[in-house]
Amino acid sequence: MSEFGPVSRFGPMGYVMRLQRRGFVLIGHGGSDDLAMASTYVLAKPGSPHVVKVGVNPDGDPWPIYAAWCFHRPGPFKPVVRSLRWYGRGIGRFFVATMDRLHAPMSGFDKPPQGARERIIRAKSLDLVVRLNGALDGWYKANLARGIDRREWRGEAQDARLTHALAKRCAKAGLSDVAGFLRSLAAAFPKFHMDPAPHNWMFREDGALVMLDPFTRILADIPATAPRLIRRKP
Repeated sequence: MSEFGPVSRFGPMGYVMRLQRRGFVLIGHGGSDDLAMASTYVLAKPGSPHVVKVGVNPDGDPWPIYAAWCFHRPGPFKPVVRSLRWYGRGIGRFFVATMDRLHAPMSGFDKPPQGARERIIRAKSLDLVVRLNGALDGWYKANLARGIDRREWRGEAQDARLTHALAKRCAKAGLSDVAGFLRSLAAAFPKFHMDPAPHNWMFREDGALVMLDPFTRILADIPATAPRLIRRKP
């Protein structure tokens, strides 16, 4: 049995294993600390500036919609999405996206840097990270004081006014550009539960901050069908 548990050659884990046989290396996963229970897997070839993200079960996961939004409306704080494709049907449906590689997750700034690139990014970004972490920490604590827990799927937790409250905190911290980005998220996705935790923020190679995944998994209005392929020309 593989490290992913039982695997169908036609399912998402089979797709991940085929990529590994082609020289791709698993560099991250999300949704669970248990590799076999993860909802997303990220792979890349050593030295490549791009990664492949495989989403095991997109039902209730707004990330593909966020990725499509970033593709059609590129700009600051957004990942560069190169392609997005769906495979399978029903509970076996999964997505595969290619995107530019990101580095130095904000949640890891209290740990030793992994290589010279990350050390340079941290040196440039430390002040920004300190201010953004302060705004995020205050926002999460204020939500908990109101009985709103990001780990629960509550109606009030999907209120766009919460995102505007975070934008105000960012503006007060001197991060007006981040505040503007958050307001655009609230306008585009008013029903999605924002979860902008530090591990969801990373950096491009040039040191630009990127919101990798702004939402938690929710029972949202995720389309059952989607464009089969979205691809950016080189």
